[in-house]
This record gives sequence, structure tokens and C-alpha cells, in this order.
Amino acid sequence: MRKTSAYVASVLLLSLLPLNYPNVAVADAVDIYKDPAAPIEQRVSNLLSKMTLDEKIGQMVQAEKASLSTVSDVQTYFLGSVLSGGGSVPAAGNNPTAWKALVDKYQNQALGSRLGIPIIYGVDAVHGHNNLQDATMFPHNVGLGAANDADLVKRISSATAEEVRATGIQWTFAPVISAVQNIRWGRTYEGYSEDPQIVSKLGVAAVQGLQGDPNDPGFLKGNKIVASIKHYIGDGLTDNGVNTGNITIPVPAGKTLNQAKDEYLAPYLAYYKKAVDAGARNVMITYSGINGLKSHADTHLITDVLKGQMGFTGFVVSDYDAIQQIVVDDQGNDVSGAANYKKQIKASVNAGVDMFMLSAKGNTTASSGAGSGWAGFINNLKSLVGSGDVSMARIDDAVTRVLRVKFENGLFEQPLSDSVNSPSSVIYNADHAALAREAARKSLVLLKNSSNVLPLKKDGSQKIIMIGDKASHIGYELGGWSLTWQGSGNAITKGTNPLDGIRNAVNAGATVDWDQTGATATAGHDIAIAVIGEDPYAEGSGDRKGTDLTYGTGGGASSDTSIVANLKAAKAANPNLKVVIILLSGRPLVITKDIDSWDAVVEAWLPGSEGGNGIADVVFGDYDFQGKLPYTWPRDFAEINAKDKSNPLFPLGYGLTYAATRPGSSLTGTDQANANQQFSLTYTLQNLNQNAFAQDVTVTYDPTKLEYVSANPIKDGVTIVDKKATSGQIRFILANVGSNHDANGDWLNLNFRVISPQSANASVIVSNVNLADAQGVESTVSGTSHSVQIIVVDKAALSAAIADAQSKYDAATEGSNPGQYPSGSKAALQAAITAATTVLNNTGATQANVNQAVTDLNAAIQTFTSSVIARAVSDVTGDGKISVGDLAVVAAAYGKTSTDSDWNQYKAADVNNDGKVDITDLAIVASSILKL
Repeated sequence: MRKTSAYVASVLLLSLLPLNYPNVAVADAVDIYKDPAAPIEQRVSNLLSKMTLDEKIGQMVQAEKASLSTVSDVQTYFLGSVLSGGGSVPAAGNNPTAWKALVDKYQNQALGSRLGIPIIYGVDAVHGHNNLQDATMFPHNVGLGAANDADLVKRISSATAEEVRATGIQWTFAPVISAVQNIRWGRTYEGYSEDPQIVSKLGVAAVQGLQGDPNDPGFLKGNKIVASIKHYIGDGLTDNGVNTGNITIPVPAGKTLNQAKDEYLAPYLAYYKKAVDAGARNVMITYSGINGLKSHADTHLITDVLKGQMGFTGFVVSDYDAIQQIVVDDQGNDVSGAANYKKQIKASVNAGVDMFMLSAKGNTTASSGAGSGWAGFINNLKSLVGSGDVSMARIDDAVTRVLRVKFENGLFEQPLSDSVNSPSSVIYNADHAALAREAARKSLVLLKNSSNVLPLKKDGSQKIIMIGDKASHIGYELGGWSLTWQGSGNAITKGTNPLDGIRNAVNAGATVDWDQTGATATAGHDIAIAVIGEDPYAEGSGDRKGTDLTYGTGGGASSDTSIVANLKAAKAANPNLKVVIILLSGRPLVITKDIDSWDAVVEAWLPGSEGGNGIADVVFGDYDFQGKLPYTWPRDFAEINAKDKSNPLFPLGYGLTYAATRPGSSLTGTDQANANQQFSLTYTLQNLNQNAFAQDVTVTYDPTKLEYVSANPIKDGVTIVDKKATSGQIRFILANVGSNHDANGDWLNLNFRVISPQSANASVIVSNVNLADAQGVESTVSGTSHSVQIIVVDKAALSAAIADAQSKYDAATEGSNPGQYPSGSKAALQAAITAATTVLNNTGATQANVNQAVTDLNAAIQTFTSSVIARAVSDVTGDGKISVGDLAVVAAAYGKTSTDSDWNQYKAADVNNDGKVDITDLAIVASSILKL
């Protein structure tokens, strides 16, 4: 009886309601955007709905801190962001306390605004927190490209995020992901490599290290910061390597310019897509342009490709004052010059740029179409919205993106610096110093090592002298973007220069001398180590527009040119003098005319604050060289101009090692293996000047981690005469009865199986290597070792995903009714299950393989479940039609809420999914019936 009366009452009520049922909604009683438990998209939408146009446009401005007339500008103009450019440090001092106070000062102004929207503060932390005095400065990206170690880059980026966030800052304008094709460009050292594959791998690792895992609740929060992948797109591709220059691309007949762009840029767009997929939340646009159109005005590349095809949901920021460089809009209209500032703003906002980095406050003469700075930007953009030249939808899109990242960044919950780590526990701590040292030594590339001059001896038996200011000043190994924008050789900050690194490494009692020029001081020395290269620079100041690209020539008698000449003369006078050259540079240099007079050459790039120690680690042989050239090394300047890489001095990927050049043995092969996986190592002898008719060699290993399986001869004619195997050791007696008795070459293939149930490192060691020639004369050869990282792959998530998919497959029925699945959908899911099961059963599958399989299967599950034939929103009964029966069900459930114990029985009547059955649900169903 009660249900009937409720039904009649609902019908009577409906007769009084307008059929436009959304108008029934009740106004929000609370500010959803302040609720940390609410979904981010709801928080963004709620906040956006409360904002005025002035507040929205303010969020699109990032002002250089030096441009703020007073701290209250942040609140007055509702600014969305503040930045410190290179060298723009707190007036109170370049220390963590001053940085925290600076950021908080501006943040408190933002929090005091009507809606309390926090700013996001940005800096160029491109190789560590490099604006901060005594921060850990890691190798620039060119060195990390030489190391080509994604895990290393991820750890460096994570350490950088920790140090940046410890000073209250939430955003870095890094990493540069540019596959530089012309090394004349002054920002070459900011790119990892000319190889897009290396750039893609390391760019993703940098984003992950800075931001964290997008699937983790801690993404962008705590010790993580927002990463800015830059500069989209075409860095390092400009004509003649000119910074902010033009890229000229051909447009084939029958194709549009945009189609030509897509094809030409495809290898470079691919690594942006990878970084976006890894969760990058900000993209900075490049100063350069294509065929005369600056990228800041390129709607196709920003809106169509980046936001559309790539699915980028973060926000796009301009580069520093870049919109003032726009010459034409994407319709070909002239917008050049200060008088056209308003048109430049229109072109860039409509192209899809969401936030504008501006260095000056400027003025507000918006009506003239000019104005300047961020104040002029605000007034001009407001005018453009009023005239309809920029739509409100475009403004809302930009602000939505900015707010989304701020919510993701946790700024609304933890806006102030006291919510993060104490700087003293983070900045240049022991772990970060060790990481910087590791990165420095892994980045070094050995270009030449005549007569195995390297490694040097620590015991003082070699008299060593170091030459040049670059050996004794840390600023040269830091390069640009270090304390100041351009950097300085005379910079003073925490770290170790090459001279001190070498001196620290030698034994007690051994001495290492130093001389500025090397003119006469080499006398009486066995080894002269000259540190030469480039002086620090950044951006366009590093462009090489002349006819040469070589080491520094400034400084008169102490110039690198003079040092090279002095050492050439010294070597002529004393042929026994060994000259070791350590190059500090942001790119390959033209050294062809000098390299013959050098005994050893090490390219150290810009190795950072622990560069001196990292160099010493390798030149004394504590570690082998690992770096490989990330850029082709030109033979002459003409090759650079002609983009000719067919006959370089050294090819891409070149790099010597001690293991490859010193006499002895080596083990090569698998570096990583999974639990229960079998793997192989190759035992080789190299750089020996002798024959071998017999060999006695012992191989040892940890029997708790590895199991010996078998050994097979490789070298023609080699026979295993005897083998004695005990737990953890095998002794081989080998005879060479073939025709080739040269001791050099591959001798054995050794097979092992992983038995360790835990992740660990396992070493296989070769020792007691004795060779005998045809007369039975024996000689000893140095042994070697090889480390295998044992990885226990966690497949629990994959097993769970397969079980989930299988249960959904088993429960599903194909058909055309609501709740059924379209024909072919189950077969597609089964194919995904089969592929995932193959990975599950593969003992050689890596964690990356497993993680990708989980991602792929979850995507297939999502596709499958979303393909279910849904009932209409008003089809409460699920019978495939909308009728008065559906209305009756809603009426019967009227007044029920999600807090009721029997809610599951009635929740189908909650048509708008708001957790209650009320008049709105009745209105929706009634409206649907009347529309039939």
C-alpha cells in the first residue's frame, strides 16, 4: 500500500516539474575542489565553475620572480606560477632556507586570494638543483647519453626531485628530449644523443624519476616534482644549428605542409609520445619553427598532434618570452614586432599554449594591440576573449589543464615548503654524492689509449703533472646552467675538480704536480695530464657560427691552444713523456690535427660536481670505461656543415675499454638473468702476442646462486681433455689440436642456470690461466670476472589479471541484448589471455615484459567490459525498453540511499548515480518515456 501511494505521489509531483530535468539539481553545499578525497576531475570542474575570467587568465601566467613589483602581484593578478630563471636566486642568499622562504612568500599570497589557488614554482633543474649553491650537480645529459643507463638516469632524476622539493619548489623545466642532429647548436649537451632510441629510453627514465609512477598514489607528491619535457619539437634540427632558428623541410608534391611535418618529425614525435605515456605532465614548446612558422603558433603540432593524437592531458608552457618571437600566425598573417603583441598572444593561445613564461611585468596598453610583459598579456587576452578572437572554451581548456596538474601535484593539500623533507638531510647527502660520482665515471668515453698508457699507477712510480685551469677549477666540469645561466669556469660550489680528484686517488707519499700552461713544467715527469675543452656556455651563446669547433682559445698563454702547442713541443723534446688529454666539453670537438700527438684521450663531457673523483676512478683503473659516444665525432668542420657522417673520426657508439685493450682474458654475455633461467658466457683471450697449444684455467662461481650446466669449445681444434668440477668451481684442461694456434680468440662457451630464489648479483670468475706453447713453455695470463644481476620477476599481478580476465570471459555471453557482448568480443579477450599466459610461462621474461603484459591484458579487459551492450540510463528493469514499468521501480525505491542496508536491492533505481533515489531520478525516467 505504501509503495502504491508513493508511486501516485511521484506522478503528481512529476506533473509539476519541467521536463528539462537537469535544472532540478541542487546547488553544491560545499566546495568540492577543497575535498582531497574527491576525484581530481570533479575538483577541477568545481573550481573552474567558480572562477572569474580574470582568475582564469591569471592561471595562464608564469612570471619571472624578478618581474614582480611587489609580492602582492601574485594575489592581485591571480598568477598561476612564478619561476626563477638561470641565476635568479633569492636576495637573502642562495641557500635552502632562503629558497624555502622565497617560495612560501609567494605561495602565501596565492593562498590568500579569493579561491586560494596555489602557485606552482618552476626552475631549470637540468642536471641537479643547479641554481642552488652546493647542490649535487650531476653530469649534463650528453654524459648520461654516453652512459646510456636508464636506471642511472631514473635514480639521478629522483635525487634531483628530492633536492628541488626540499627547497619548496614543485616543478623543473627538464628533461630536454632532443635527438640533436647538428652539434653546432649551443644546447647540444642538453640532449642525450643524436639517436632517437637512446633519447626515448633515457627521456622516459628521467620523467619517471622526477615524477614517480602515474599508477602510484604518491605520483607527483612528496619528494616528486612536475617534469617538463622540452622543447617540443625540433630541437637540434635547425638549419646550421642556430638556437631559436628555423627548420627547413621539403614539402613533396601532393602533400600539405602539415603532412610533411608529420613525416619529417616522426622519429622525434615518437619519443615525445613515449614520455607522454610515461606520465609527463608538462610540455614546453621550442623557440624554433618549421618553414617560417614558430612552433608557439603551430596549432597542428600543439593541438592536433600533442593534445589530440598523443592524448596529452597535462599543460603546455611557452619558453621564456618566446611568444614575442612569433613572426606569422598559422594562417600566414604577419604578427611580428612589439606592436603586434596582442596578435602574437592570440596566435599562441589559439595554437594551444596553456601557460606563458614571461620575464617582465610590462605595461597594459591593450587597446593599442601592443602592451608588453605579463601585465600586457593579461589585458590583451581579456580583450581577445571579449571580442571572440579567443573562445571561452579555449581559456577553460588551458586552465583545466593547469589546475589538473596542480591537484595531481598535491599543491592544494601541501602548498608550503615545510611539508617536505629537511634540506640538510637531502642536499648533497652521501647517497647523492656517490650517485654523482657513479654517473661521472660511467659517462667517460675512452677515445684513444696508445700502448695502454691508461690506467695510471697510484704508487708514485710515475711522476704525474696536470696542466691547465680546467684541471683546477670546478666550474669547467659543471658547464652552463650551473649557479648562473651561462655558468662560469670560476664558479665555486661543493664538489671535486679533476686535479683534486687525481691527488685524492694516489697513494700516500705520491705527489701530483700542477702547472697552468705546461710550457716548461713537464720536465722530469713521466705523465702529463692536460684538461682542455670548452668554456661554459648556455643556449645561443654556445652556437658555433664560424668555421671551427675545437677547444678553447681564450686566455692567452694559458689557453687550451697554447697548452696543446706546449705539450707537443715537450713531447718532441722528450719522446718518453706520455700525454693524456681529458676533454671537458658539451659535444664532440674537432681534434683531428692534434690527436696523433696525444697518447690517450678521454672525453669527460661535463661530468658535474663529482667529476674529479669520477675521472680518477677510471684513469687509475679502479673501474673500466663504460661510456660510448652518443654523437658521431666529426673529422672536420665541413662534415658538420654537410651533415656527413660517413667518414667520422669516431662513429656513434664508439668507446674503448681496458678489457678490450689490455692483454688477458674476458667473460662476456648475459648481464641479467631471471630465476631458473639458463644463460651463457663466452670465455675469450685477447691482446696476447703468443701461441697456445694447451691451457689450464679455473672458473669459480657462487653455488648458492648459480648451477654449472655445461661447457662447449668454440675455437676450432680446441678439445676439453679433462674437467674437474666441484661445487662452485670447474678446472678445465684444454688442448688446441687445430691449425690455428694463436692464443687470441673465443675458447669456451660456459652455461649456467640461476638457482637463487632472491634478487642478487652473482659473479663468475676466471683465474689461474696458464698457457703452454709448442715447446711446453708456460706463461700466465690475467684472469677476469663477469657479474650477472639475478632478477626475480614478480608475476603475481599478471596471474591475477589472467584470472580476472578468464572469469569475465567465462561469465560473458555474446548476443544483442543488454548485458551481453558483441560477436567476436570473447575471441579478442581470449587472444589477450593467451598472449599474457605465454609471458607468464616464459622463464626468460623480464619484469618489463611482465609489466607490459599486465598493461596489455588490463587494456583488453577494459575494452571487453566496456563493449557490453548497456541498457539505456532510464531502462531500470534492464529489459531493453523504457516504459512505465521503469517508473514504477523508481517510485518503489523512492527515498532509498546508499547508506541503507538494502541498498543493493534498490540501487538500479539510482538513475543519475548520486547515491540516492529522489525526484531527479523520477524526472529522468518520466522525461525519457515522454520522448518515446
